[in-house]
Amino acid sequence: MKSTILLFSLSIMLSSLCHAASFSFEFMSDLHFWEDRWPEESLALSSAQILKEGPGDFLVIGGDYDNFPECEKALDRLLLNPVRAEGQPYPCVVLVGNHDPAGTANQPSDNPTRNADQPNIDHITARNKLLPFQLSHGPAERSVRQDYQPDGAKWTTFSFDHQNCHFIVLDVYPVEMLTVDDELIDWVEHDLQATTQPMVFVFCHQPLKFFHGVEALDETPQPISLEGGDLPRGNRDRLWEVLKADPRVVALVCGHTHLYGVVKDGGLWQICADREWTASRMFIKFFVDGEHATARVFWWQYDTNTYQPVDLVLR
Repeated sequence: MKSTILLFSLSIMLSSLCHAASFSFEFMSDLHFWEDRWPEESLALSSAQILKEGPGDFLVIGGDYDNFPECEKALDRLLLNPVRAEGQPYPCVVLVGNHDPAGTANQPSDNPTRNADQPNIDHITARNKLLPFQLSHGPAERSVRQDYQPDGAKWTTFSFDHQNCHFIVLDVYPVEMLTVDDELIDWVEHDLQATTQPMVFVFCHQPLKFFHGVEALDETPQPISLEGGDLPRGNRDRLWEVLKADPRVVALVCGHTHLYGVVKDGGLWQICADREWTASRMFIKFFVDGEHATARVFWWQYDTNTYQPVDLVLR
């Protein structure tokens, strides 16, 4: 009888702890710092809106910087440093996109200071080394690319805990561009088995599931381009099934396509953010409150020159 009461009390305590967790974080992707004016102008507007809303506990940027050093400077000046000046740590989690490994940047000849030779992976690795979280690293030896050395891929594929959530960051470029390899999937399986957190969010630059998306609220949805490499090669279906099989996984959050669109498969969401860069100016603020999660998508509206929020109730 005493053991039954004890178990019941522990259950109530655990439930209370779960419900006590309340926090938020931001996600934006595809900043594309290869033009002189547009990227910083757009980032300034999104940053101002995040500051107005009240920043969350951390920021995730989903890849495709073209020139990460230039992007990093603007991000520090416009958003990270103003938040930190108010005494909030505001860590920045950095993903790799398909335009970030050496030799993949857009139109390097358009601006000599934003070119394909910029050491993006070095800077991304250095930024992630500053994270205050206890990281569980993915297999470093997955990388055969020279620009990932000497650390390999362990600083671009990792997981960490925050409050009552587990977060997984994936890099599908170090083995072969745009490829979900079995070693990555095996690591994700083991990582999910190791965590005891009740909710999980996964971040990857590219989507895993096909969808129709839009660049504006009033547009007709358009299919993503399978021929253009919007979906990664390799065993992406196996990775999706691994994520879907764990009921704690709330969402795979991605960018890359320059379209906004969602897929819901069972209890698992795929949320693809439109580009923050240029006209779209989109970011997403995620709210976690106990066992509940909401994604608030902020859309820039040219007719009103304001951001319009659209809520998705995820859990």
